[in-house]
Amino acid sequence: MRQIDQSGVLPAAKEDALRRLEQHFADQETDAVAVRSHLDRTVRGQAPHLWPQTPPPAAELRSQPGAGPDKPRRPQPVALTAAQEAEAMKLPPAQRLTYYRERQQEAQERR
Repeated sequence: MRQIDQSGVLPAAKEDALRRLEQHFADQETDAVAVRSHLDRTVRGQAPHLWPQTPPPAAELRSQPGAGPDKPRRPQPVALTAAQEAEAMKLPPAQRLTYYRERQQEAQERR
């Protein structure tokens, strides 16, 4: 049980971790090193919910591209003028989409 405590398993998950160890080492003699190694290498990968989940630091979230309030993740919709809409409607659907995305990009660059 000391190896479970030392590995950082959540208090509510200690029984689950103990059952997993008992199942793995059913008929074997164990030592602290083998138990700790199995916890860290196998059980942690199979059952990460037994350990505390730490959210990434806020600075790390801000450094991700497209994240944060100053950088929207998706392109914002753009309202076409009547002339632009009429021009777009003359195009086939695939080219119409390209035309709209170009107008969207222009609007985004102006912001």
